[in-house]
Amino acid sequence: MATKIRIHFQGDPRVFVARSWRIPPTPDHPDEFEFKPIPAHIDLLSVPRGRNVFANREGDRKAQALELDWIKSWGIDADVDSCEWNLIYATARASRPDGRRFCLRLIANIDEDFDQDSKRYRSFCRLVKDAMFHSTELNDSQVAGWLVPIHYGMWTMNTRDWGGKIFVSITQGCGVSWNELSYTNMNTRANRLLVARTYEALHDYGFEHGSMWSDNPFRHAIINIHAPGLTLADRLNGKAPCYIVDFSEARAHHRCKRKIPLLPLDTYIPPATMGCQEIADALLHLGFIQSSKQRTGIFKTTPALEAVQWHDRYTSEHPDLRNFKVMMAQRAKLYPEFLPVHPTFLMEFADEGLHARVEVDDTIPDSESDDESESDDDTQSDDGTQSDDESEVLEPELVPLPDSPSPEADSMDVLNHNSQPSDPDDPVSV
Repeated sequence: MATKIRIHFQGDPRVFVARSWRIPPTPDHPDEFEFKPIPAHIDLLSVPRGRNVFANREGDRKAQALELDWIKSWGIDADVDSCEWNLIYATARASRPDGRRFCLRLIANIDEDFDQDSKRYRSFCRLVKDAMFHSTELNDSQVAGWLVPIHYGMWTMNTRDWGGKIFVSITQGCGVSWNELSYTNMNTRANRLLVARTYEALHDYGFEHGSMWSDNPFRHAIINIHAPGLTLADRLNGKAPCYIVDFSEARAHHRCKRKIPLLPLDTYIPPATMGCQEIADALLHLGFIQSSKQRTGIFKTTPALEAVQWHDRYTSEHPDLRNFKVMMAQRAKLYPEFLPVHPTFLMEFADEGLHARVEVDDTIPDSESDDESESDDDTQSDDGTQSDDESEVLEPELVPLPDSPSPEADSMDVLNHNSQPSDPDDPVSV
């Protein structure tokens, strides 16, 4: 496995050598955290000119393109730090002929007053927590490279007077954030359903993302509108690959007990009735159900409530079926006009009845936890609020700062500018 990779930002004559950084062991994980290796034939990642270096601005969290010179003062200039752009993102490409995309998440000047009470340090902890979750739960799962990006580990590079020592997380490039696409003509019903199916699938594989309490939860949903072979119609009609990123607050072994699908039901139903708080929040954020403020009149039977009642009866008649199979049956029986969450799974009913037993080609590992403590905790809040505290994402003492590399490890080379064409029209992507 390669322990270094060269990184070049077009517009700067230097190449920076990034070296693999090992996450220190924790009491819960005394072994080394392992990551997928960057393919051996890739030795250079190049960040093209254009909107390929950016940060999410405070408030609406939309991507804001950055000049390279801005990185020099990131984390040092008080005015810059106060804008709360905690992370720098860069879309890089492998050297030709490979050309695949990578997402770089960077924290610059980590050797300059990196206070453990600062927002930068909390961002650093979140990056490490995300990497740890990928290493222990995601990278060797069936969802890696399909529902979630492949994680290639943590790296450091000393850029000296350019951006000081920079901490880098390298993952598979996945596309453009839904938070960005939602302001464009890509905000179609089909793409909202694509995002919804991705979250449902993630839950079926036993992962709860943990971000639905935030103001912009779907900034973590990334659609690869750059995927080869896609037409404009494909991009508009929900046929692009979709991924979920940032697992710094995620939980594995989630036993999803949702009773209704992530579909536009357009009615109100108490979140506690839905069976899973995160799915309830996702329904509301996607505009698929009404909020309590939109609710009018007395509570009565609605399409959403009918789905819950169907689920209750079906599980009582077939108590041995895992919930993802129940939800597949519900979707097929009640909502056949919508695409399935697992289109490659073979499904067959015993008969034509509304509650007929379903048989599914079970390719989802049974990762359900025996811990009953989570069984009801997800469904108690009617307003969807949670008490997660960003400052407590990771205990600081478990995440020491990267050691300074030796002087000979800080080498920088001059790069031939013909290594990668510029791409000024490339949209902001990660």
